[in-house]
Amino acid sequence: TEVKKATLSVKVTPHVTADGSIMMDIEVKKDQKSAQTGAGGEPGIDTRRAETKVLVRNGDTVVIGGIYEENTTDIYNSVPFLGRIPLISFFFKSTTKKREKTELIVFITPTIVTIPKKPLKLEEVASSPLS
Repeated sequence: TEVKKATLSVKVTPHVTADGSIMMDIEVKKDQKSAQTGAGGEPGIDTRRAETKVLVRNGDTVVIGGIYEENTTDIYNSVPFLGRIPLISFFFKSTTKKREKTELIVFITPTIVTIPKKPLKLEEVASSPLS
């Protein structure tokens, strides 16, 4: 039996432009267990992917959506014993469909971090806004 992992990954390739803006190539990928199985009976993996290229200013936020998922579940309820008697079981059991829709939304806020030209003292590092 082969184990397959279903993962969520975000791949960002940033480029700083001459004017200080940030160009980003972004790929969001979500894997999940598939309802279908492979040829050997192993579970399949469904992959959903969103790719984009954006140009933002330093500190602005990018919102990426578009990875939707819909699940339908059948819920069976019955009265014990009476729900299993032929001819009258119809009156003592019910089936309900539950639909659930979800969307994955990713927020990315790029920030340019500058490296100081002179070494910092320990006190300066501790009081910097990044710590």
